[in-house]
Amino acid sequence: MRSGKYVIPAILFLNAIGALAAGYLFMTDPSGSKMGMNPDLLQYSPFSSFFIPGLVLFIANGLLSAVTLVLYFTGHRLVTKAVLLQGVILCTWIFVQMIMIRLIHPLHLIMGAAGLLLIFYSLNKIK
Repeated sequence: MRSGKYVIPAILFLNAIGALAAGYLFMTDPSGSKMGMNPDLLQYSPFSSFFIPGLVLFIANGLLSAVTLVLYFTGHRLVTKAVLLQGVILCTWIFVQMIMIRLIHPLHLIMGAAGLLLIFYSLNKIK
């Protein structure tokens, strides 16, 4: 169970960096072309561009993962709840994204598993 000591910060760091970068690119280029995305992916979603999804990605997965990482390294008393919340946010993000774009990419499975690991370790008190 001690693997959580390494798994949690690695997931939080990678999620923060990826979500901040992707969210920023979607906000600065709502067409999605900088990310190699086609706006047709949004046809079943309530969005006409990638700006709002990018903003949500930037805040919910990027900034909140970064804050949770800081809480983790400082040993803050709320770290277990923060890791649980980030795991739930990540899993929800992936689930909703797959529904809205009606596509399953291998990265969805990887990030979904990462979210489940955050939930697992938080429920087992991050050992």
